[in-house]
Amino acid sequence: MNILARLFRISALLGLAIMSPLVLAQTETPDALAYHVLYMLKTHGGKTICLQRASTVFDVRRELLADQPELAAVDQTGNEKVARAMWSKYPCPFSPNRTELRTAVAADILGAWVYPESSQKLRYGPQVQAPRPGGLVMKCESVAFFEPNEMRVAQILGQVACPFVTAADVAPQRKNPLVATWELRQGGRLVVYRSDVLDHIEEWDTFIVKQDFAMQGTIFKTGDLLQYKRRERGNEFNATTQFRHLQSLK
Repeated sequence: MNILARLFRISALLGLAIMSPLVLAQTETPDALAYHVLYMLKTHGGKTICLQRASTVFDVRRELLADQPELAAVDQTGNEKVARAMWSKYPCPFSPNRTELRTAVAADILGAWVYPESSQKLRYGPQVQAPRPGGLVMKCESVAFFEPNEMRVAQILGQVACPFVTAADVAPQRKNPLVATWELRQGGRLVVYRSDVLDHIEEWDTFIVKQDFAMQGTIFKTGDLLQYKRRERGNEFNATTQFRHLQSLK
């Protein structure tokens, strides 16, 4: 057995068996790509990588190669390419590559939205401990987009009732100095600019629900927005570090 294969099997024994929904198949011979897949799943599974079904390392390998055949040529130094491919394909909480979603355009996102308390469980991967500023949990979040590029965001912490019930509840925020603006680029990439943060980087892939569906105990209704935070300072690999489920406020 070569060194790569030994490392592969040792890594599996050290803890892969406890990481659902990944299953290790012992009947195929691992190559460099399989080893990189194993490393990514062990290191980032349930944090920034989420599989939607029980899969072996080799299942994931085959899915990656179906999209990017050139990954078959990666060697032991090729983890960056594999990392980007896996972060792009398997974001948490689930992949947006599904028939119920389409890429959002600017007209889709205009208006006021709320990220409800019931969906906050999906903001981070299931193995991530959500931040608690001051020991307080996130109750809800309002996000509003106005023409030509005005953006307003407010987060409510603690056990108080969420105050965002209608669009009128967001209106008072517009009296505050404008520090955030937005641009929705082709392909649904929302870019956020902030005048109050030096060299701010913030980008979200944005989708609109075109058909109701349920996932992980949450119902996503037609017209809802789903956002995947794909870029920020320190993240140039297209990893999703936060997820938003936004419901329209009327």
